[in-house]
Amino acid sequence: MQGDPNVKAGLQRLVGALCDLMCQYMLDAINTKRLGLSVGDGLEQLGGQCATDLKDLVKWLYFFDAQPEIASAKSHATVGQILTDATTAETAFVAAVNELADVTLQAGDLAVFHGLQHLAKFHSIGGGVVGSTDRTGHIAWLQKQGWQLREFGEKDYEATKA
Repeated sequence: MQGDPNVKAGLQRLVGALCDLMCQYMLDAINTKRLGLSVGDGLEQLGGQCATDLKDLVKWLYFFDAQPEIASAKSHATVGQILTDATTAETAFVAAVNELADVTLQAGDLAVFHGLQHLAKFHSIGGGVVGSTDRTGHIAWLQKQGWQLREFGEKDYEATKA
C-alpha cells in the first residue's frame, strides 16, 4: 500500500528517534547499575519497551511499502530463499561476533568476551541462561527448516507450517 509521503517521512524520523532512545536507555541502565542505582532497572525496562515499539513502527513502514532507513530488508519469492538468506546472514553475524570476541579477549575485556560467546552460541546452537527461558539456536533452527523443506518439497513444507 502506498502511503502519504509525509506519514512515511514521519515514521522514518520516529524509527530513528526510537533507535536513539532505545540505545540511550540501554547505556543509561548500564551506567546507573554500575553506580548501584536501582533506577537502572527501570531504564532497562524502558529500553525494552522501545524495542517492542520499534518493531511496530517498522511493521507500519513495511505496510506502506517503505524500508526503514536504519537497515534494509528484502522480500523473497520463496521460503527456500528466505531460509537460505537467513542462514547466510546468521552465519556471517556469528563470524563477526566471534571475530569481535577475539578482539575483546586480546584487550582483556572478559565480560564482553563472555557476552559475545553467549551471543554466538544463541545464534548458532541455542542454549539458556540461568533465570531465562531456553533460546533456540537461530542457525540450528534454520538448518532444520531447510532440511524439512528439501525432504518434503516446498508445497508440502508450507502446508505443514500453515
